[in-house]
Amino acid sequence: MELLTSNLQPLRTENNTFSSKFDELLSNCEQVDIAVGYISEDSLNHLANFIYKNGKPFCNIIIGMHYFDYFTYSQYAIAKEMEKFLKDNKLGCVKLVTSFPFHGKIYSFHKKNNSISIIGSSNMSNILLHQPIRQYEVDLLIEDKAINTNINSFISSLSKISSDLSSPDLKLPGFKKVNNLLDGLPDVNIINDEVVQHIKSKISKKEIIYIPISTAEKAASSNINACFGKGRENKKTGIIKNRSWYEVELIVTKKIACLPNYPKNVIKVITDDGYQFECKISGTNNKNFRSTPKLTILGKWLKGRLENAGVLKVGQMVTDEVLAKYGTSHIKMSLIKNNEWFLDFEPE
Repeated sequence: MELLTSNLQPLRTENNTFSSKFDELLSNCEQVDIAVGYISEDSLNHLANFIYKNGKPFCNIIIGMHYFDYFTYSQYAIAKEMEKFLKDNKLGCVKLVTSFPFHGKIYSFHKKNNSISIIGSSNMSNILLHQPIRQYEVDLLIEDKAINTNINSFISSLSKISSDLSSPDLKLPGFKKVNNLLDGLPDVNIINDEVVQHIKSKISKKEIIYIPISTAEKAASSNINACFGKGRENKKTGIIKNRSWYEVELIVTKKIACLPNYPKNVIKVITDDGYQFECKISGTNNKNFRSTPKLTILGKWLKGRLENAGVLKVGQMVTDEVLAKYGTSHIKMSLIKNNEWFLDFEPE
């Protein structure tokens, strides 16, 4: 057995950390079984990217607490993406415990006939090298064959009573309705409400540029529905990774993009609900409007608003009906100063 500790100041030890040992075992195993209470967007992305790059390992994930404590929309979206990624490539599954809250944290790594497990206090967010929260965790690495046989039997039993995330019989009791999809992202700033209100008061209606949002009726696999487009294939491994639920790139019509006051290149935007990030305008006739460095920033802003309004569910296409229920079918864009613009997606 081996003790794993976070080694945060002022309690540094000579022990290995959970994240370093997890990466080591992941790199050398053929299959990993994970049963945890909570997942995070970054941890599932980290795991999916590793499998996408290396073509392995086979991965089964059991989520123990989110049925009872609820997912946020972004957590549910990434869990669904992970499930589809694993199933489409025949590399595993994602399940949800619905019988009782399961708060354990078990990681079992398999290679040939051998298993090594880690049990302790680390949820999946602790697999990341750079931790979002400064929290001390302690875990135990177990190599004993008899104990690992018992652990694997327990995980198998837990899996049998858990529901596939894609099961039509699975009904989630609700979501954490918090509008925080952009909070804490490294490329997004939060703007004081007084500043936002001051900007709004200075906008001239004559100078507003209206950007229509193309829905499934016109663009079933692009624009705000870009996640339904063709996935990205790793030519080396042959594994296909689907586009993120929050991936969005607006295609602006030539009539609008050729307006004399329409912006070009990279711009800063401030939104009506107090976020600031960068967008890039490119392509023929400046038709492509996306956030930078990630397309998901704009997507989280737009789809997050629709989700929190209760008109859009994760995995559902954005249609004319969805936008009608929300209350607007376009983004209003206004120049603030120089290369800084105001984006308004409030219902009308």
